[in-house]
Amino acid sequence: MLALPSITNFIKEARGIDLDSFRPSFLKRRLSKRTGVTNCTDLGEYYKLLKQNQDEIDALLNELTINVSWFFRSSISCEFLKANILPALIQNKTNRKDNLIRIWSAGCACGEEPYTMAILLNEVLKQEADQITVQIFATDVDKTALLRAKKGIYGRDAVKNIPYGLLTKYFNQSNDHFQINSVIREMVHFSDFDLLDKKHFSPPEAVFANFDIVTCQNVLIYYQLSAQKQIFAKLTQSVAKGGYLILGEAEELVNSQKAVFRKVFDLGRIYQKH
Repeated sequence: MLALPSITNFIKEARGIDLDSFRPSFLKRRLSKRTGVTNCTDLGEYYKLLKQNQDEIDALLNELTINVSWFFRSSISCEFLKANILPALIQNKTNRKDNLIRIWSAGCACGEEPYTMAILLNEVLKQEADQITVQIFATDVDKTALLRAKKGIYGRDAVKNIPYGLLTKYFNQSNDHFQINSVIREMVHFSDFDLLDKKHFSPPEAVFANFDIVTCQNVLIYYQLSAQKQIFAKLTQSVAKGGYLILGEAEELVNSQKAVFRKVFDLGRIYQKH
């Protein structure tokens, strides 16, 4: 299928995104969907359309970056963070007179994941809020999703897992839409970043890595093993010593990372760096 490598090469040159890193079956399904939507007869005709239409390039990339998420996606992991990891992290920071907590949400989609982390931290900090500065960096390759994330407006499906008390505390409702309040929005800094970027291993906006928590959930499952290894290497380098890496429920560490992290929660994918 000569059209497929032509498409992947074209996208790499046009946008700098390597489609070969995706699982072949996933890539073919998404291309087949866009081919049908655009009424192209085959990939060859779709390739010609891509070369002529910038909007279709955006549509394809949006199709490849899965942005289905919701707040408190894993409620049990969120409770564990709130009850155990975040209080311990804050206490450790206080003891060391270190007033900065840094978090990176990699592959943040429309912002549900980093905003969830911001809510949890805001709940746990309480009296320490004046002494601790929180920096949450959230990145994705989908610029359309990032624009939605910055607005912080969500439908009912996205907020379905949020405890009612937190929903009324942190969101303003207008009919079937919920906008997260400005306090939480201002805690999160959004920027576009490709996890396979060869020049940087963490978001340039963050200036330096050394994150206390790096969360990368339901992103790696769409990549081939070789790409997963590259991404894991970046995530590992970005986590501070004693810091935490959080993965999606369907994801596991690759072998090279198993000696670097230890699992700290039996019911979720939460790991601590040695």
